[in-house]
Amino acid sequence: MARPPRLKVYLAGGFFDLGEQLRNAYLAKALKSLGHEVILPQARAQKFYDSATHHIGLSALQQDCLDQYTGRDMICIACLDGPDPSIGTNIGTAIDFAIAKEKTGRAIGYRTDFRPVLDHCAGLDYMFGTEGSVFIRLPCLGADGTELDEFIVKLAKMIHEEILKIEKAEGRIK
Repeated sequence: MARPPRLKVYLAGGFFDLGEQLRNAYLAKALKSLGHEVILPQARAQKFYDSATHHIGLSALQQDCLDQYTGRDMICIACLDGPDPSIGTNIGTAIDFAIAKEKTGRAIGYRTDFRPVLDHCAGLDYMFGTEGSVFIRLPCLGADGTELDEFIVKLAKMIHEEILKIEKAEGRIK
């Protein structure tokens, strides 16, 4: 019997400003260097942007994202940074994470925000700590350009290790 294919990574998180886009791009690059196929929503969003009106077709973009991260051979990796990732501007990421976990049975959330936390889920809504989800906490504080490169590589390696555990449990790798 043939093994199922390796998981493709859907990198969920904000991509509305330069900082978010840089974080996503560098993390995607680091994950690709570890052998993962990465779908980067900010790159896909370009096809929904109308340069004449400076508007983006949000409904079409939302459907495209949904089609991408709910595939059986996908894993949603969600950035859960911010004061409360389950509300406000990060609600899209929270929804991505929850839907992906429900549809595929797996999702990985990560948080680099260094603000104090009260519990193991880093102050996040309960949906991020349920069965089938993995939560990585790696606070980033006081990093300059050199340290940021090292930080992204460390985060990518932590995500990579969790993906390997999931792939092994699902019989995708030995």
